[in-house]
Amino acid sequence: ISYLSTGRDLLSFTLSDEPWEERRAAVIVADPDFDWRPGGTRVSSRRANISAAGRVLPLPIDGSCATGPFIPLPYSGKEISGVTDLLGQHPVTVTTCIDTAASERSLKQLPEPPWLLHLATHGFYCRDSTMPHVSSMLRALLGSGLALAGANTRRSSASASDSLGEDGILTALEVSALNLLGTELTVLSACESGIGTIVDGEGVFGLRRAFHHAGSRSVLMNLWRAPDRPSAQLILRFYEHWLSGLGKRDALRAATLETLNELRATRGTAHPMLWGGFILAGDPN
Repeated sequence: ISYLSTGRDLLSFTLSDEPWEERRAAVIVADPDFDWRPGGTRVSSRRANISAAGRVLPLPIDGSCATGPFIPLPYSGKEISGVTDLLGQHPVTVTTCIDTAASERSLKQLPEPPWLLHLATHGFYCRDSTMPHVSSMLRALLGSGLALAGANTRRSSASASDSLGEDGILTALEVSALNLLGTELTVLSACESGIGTIVDGEGVFGLRRAFHHAGSRSVLMNLWRAPDRPSAQLILRFYEHWLSGLGKRDALRAATLETLNELRATRGTAHPMLWGGFILAGDPN
């Protein structure tokens, strides 16, 4: 199954057997240092006290789903390493932004749109966003986003942003202003990155709509909060199939089935939370 923002998208989707004739660019933004503070200081050790419960984004602590605290994802490093290794088997130039470099600035100052954009971090969607004086579409774009470097400290500090006005939270509205024209695929390995607000006649507003508006041809994303280990394993399987020549839709289906079957074999059962959350929006080819 693939999702479209509008039926007109079908007119722009064509099958392609484009060979790897030239080197392509991939940008990976992952494993942010949420406790980073402008000036290089931290308020806590970013790898301390990571419990099993911390592998899933915690519920909001004060009614606002973008306040955190955002906890490091233990398996994001393995995911990054695996994706980089798979891309390295093809003519792809990989730029990796991790730790303090996994920031809003890194995304907003991309020299040119990458062929592939991979983001592995926490995502959020504010179901009870309280902004009565703005439209439902704008409220949806401001109430969904991604947590990047400094998301914890900047949101809680007196000066809630750095000298460029970045606060560590990349909202969908900010995403819509990125230049991703020519980006074949954006992978959002982030919780709740695929949901948003349904606007009559306009579809779903949130990160999904924002990345399409920015120019990304397809977006792979997650509908709910899921543990990062099975999510990372599914993502790596997707890349294996896609880079071997399958279309994006077929690669996702193959990766989902493999993850489902492995969970059944090792655990005897498999809750859909562990394998069913990823969806593809945009060009399925």
